[in-house]
Amino acid sequence: MMKNMEATLDQYINILPGHGPTRSMKEIFQTFADELEGTEYLDNYGSGTDLANFESEVAELFGKEEAVFMPTGTMAQQIALRIWCERHNNFTVAMHPTAHPEFAEHMGYQFLHHIQRLQFGAPEFVGNRLLTVEDFERLGKKPGVILLELPYRPLGGQLPKWNELLAIKAWAREREIPLHLDGARIWQCRPFYQKDYKEIADLFDSIYVSFYKDLGGLCGAMLMGSKSFVEEVRMWQIRHGGRLKTMGPFWVSAKLGLKKVLPQINEWVEKAQEVASILSRF
Repeated sequence: MMKNMEATLDQYINILPGHGPTRSMKEIFQTFADELEGTEYLDNYGSGTDLANFESEVAELFGKEEAVFMPTGTMAQQIALRIWCERHNNFTVAMHPTAHPEFAEHMGYQFLHHIQRLQFGAPEFVGNRLLTVEDFERLGKKPGVILLELPYRPLGGQLPKWNELLAIKAWAREREIPLHLDGARIWQCRPFYQKDYKEIADLFDSIYVSFYKDLGGLCGAMLMGSKSFVEEVRMWQIRHGGRLKTMGPFWVSAKLGLKKVLPQINEWVEKAQEVASILSRF
């Protein structure tokens, strides 16, 4: 059955990252090499012109001052939460109970950084729905940082309406609470909001995006924000053991995904909506 499936997939070019026929490491790395011009060089402990140019490219895409490439999103998000909580001397975070740092990272933010998640009610009643500004108004305590995930993957990829995001942003800004975006899959969101990435990112003080989710990179993430924020990020990256000798293969695969895959995502979203409308009849 698997061989028949792979033979079928071999006939197609437009295949979602993470799917398709199994390829050897040699084939995968050869693909990356073929896309290089021959003038690129490996970074050295995160320093290098080509990596810096890629970081600037992604920062520009989201309208942020600076960005830093990191090996994992788990590391990126814990660092973002730590920086905001430390700046405000408030080690609490308000985020959905299904947020990635809560259910998929063994609560690393709590064990490594002593940050506590504030509950939206007791007991929690928001497990299967999106957060609203009313939820934040009923918190009863001011959080050190707010984390929102777009889209909410554990909730089936749901997205809050734009006006709801604006209301949450206004609530946070009035109280001087930083807003962090878990944008691991932000690449899918443009068709829903009919906004470019800069407009979406403008609501947030810091942003994390993933390069292997949707874009098909080997691994890796980008954490973005102001210049002073990124300066702190680079320090915490070292403390987390995330400044590798080189991350060349990772950011090259990320750059390739940005170039080759991102332009197709809007069409994939449209196709998914078309398929969903058919399946919903049953």
